[in-house]
Amino acid sequence: MTTGAVSLYEGVRAYPADDFSVLFTGGSIGTVEGSTFASNLVIRAARLLARRAKFGGGVRHEL
Repeated sequence: MTTGAVSLYEGVRAYPADDFSVLFTGGSIGTVEGSTFASNLVIRAARLLARRAKFGGGVRHEL
């Protein structure tokens, strides 16, 4: 049997960018260039916040 630690949260960093994207780093998946898919929950939340705040730029998230 193999066991591993489970985290109930993820550290998220946000950086100014031209568009919205996600970069997954660390853990067992290594580094994966994230998606700009409209269905991604991080992207959806960031776009909603930007729209409500009338922010015209984008955000690159690192998880």
